Amino acid sequence: MKRLIVSFCVTFFLGLTATIFGQDDAPLSDGAVAIYNIIADSPDAYAETQRDNSRLFEEMGILIAGVCTAISGNEYPGEIQFFSMFPSVSSAFSGLEYTLTNSEVKDLQADLASSRKLLNTETMLIVKGYDGEIYENWATRSVYVSPADPAAYLEGMASLEKAFHDNGFSDTNIMVYQTVASGATSSHVAVAVAPSLAKLGEMFDSLASETWAQEAYAAILASRPVPVSDKAYSCQQVFSAI
Repeated sequence: MKRLIVSFCVTFFLGLTATIFGQDDAPLSDGAVAIYNIIADSPDAYAETQRDNSRLFEEMGILIAGVCTAISGNEYPGEIQFFSMFPSVSSAFSGLEYTLTNSEVKDLQADLASSRKLLNTETMLIVKGYDGEIYENWATRSVYVSPADPAAYLEGMASLEKAFHDNGFSDTNIMVYQTVASGATSSHVAVAVAPSLAKLGEMFDSLASETWAQEAYAAILASRPVPVSDKAYSCQQVFSAI
C-alpha cells in the first residue's frame, strides 16, 4: 500500500501544538487514545469480560479497544493497559464522560472492583498514527518521554519506521502520542507495534547491530532525554468497529 505522509499543525485550546504524521485514509492515522492503567488478578479474564461489552463500546464511539499486559518493565504483577481509540480528543472525553454517567457501566465497574485495581487514566492525541494491519494479537513497546525538540523527535520516528520498513520489517509500525490530560508523566509516548513479541525483540536487536537502524535512531536520541518509562506489552483485541 502506498504510504502518504501528511504534515500539518494543530493548535489546541490548551496552547498545545503538534505535527501530525499519518496516512490519511487509515482509520487510526489520527484521533485520540484513552488508557486505563490497571492491576488485574487475571488479565485474560479481564479481557474476556470486556469482549462482552461491544454494545457499550459502540455507543461510546470507540474505533478499537484492547488489553495489553506488561511483560517487561512492569511495576506490579498483573499490570495491564486497557486502551480505546477514538476519532478525536473530543470523542475520547465524551467516552470518559459516558463511563461516569451510564448506569450499566457503573454496574460493570462495581462487578470488576474485586478483581482489578484502577491506577489512573490517560488521554492522548495521536500525532503519528497507525496504518498497518489490524491484529487480533500483537506486541508493543511503549516509551514515555519528554523530547527537547518534539518536531525533530517526530521526524526521527518517521525516519526510523521507514528504515525498518526498508529492511525487512514491513509488518511493524511506530506510533507517537502527545499527552493531553495524563497527569505529570511525560509529553509524548512512542509505541512500537509488531505482530509478536519475537518480532518486537528483533526490531530492537537491529538497533544494537545494524548500521541502518543506528543511523536512524541517532536523530531520536539527540532529540530526547532519558525515557520516563519503558515497558513491553503483549496485547489482545477486545473490540473493533474498523
